[in-house]
Amino acid sequence: AMLDVTNTFRAARIGEWADLVIPVSCVAATGADLSKVEIPFAVEASGEFGMTIAEVQVLSDARAARTPCPLPADSIR
Repeated sequence: AMLDVTNTFRAARIGEWADLVIPVSCVAATGADLSKVEIPFAVEASGEFGMTIAEVQVLSDARAARTPCPLPADSIR
C-alpha cells in the first residue's frame, strides 16, 4: 500500500525539521494486509527530490488517532 504525502512535503519548510505522523490505520484502510508487511517504510518520487530522514518509528500513539489519513497513492495516478 502506498500513501501520497506530496502536499505534506511541498508544505515543508526547507532547512527545518518536522514530524510526519501516519496512523497505521491509514495503511490498513488501503486494503493492505498488515501481517504481510515486509518493508514498513519507503519513499518513492517521480522527479528530483531530496530530504534527510533522521528516524522512523512505528508507535501506538494517541496523536495518530487525531491525524487525518493521506490519500492512497493509487487514487492520484
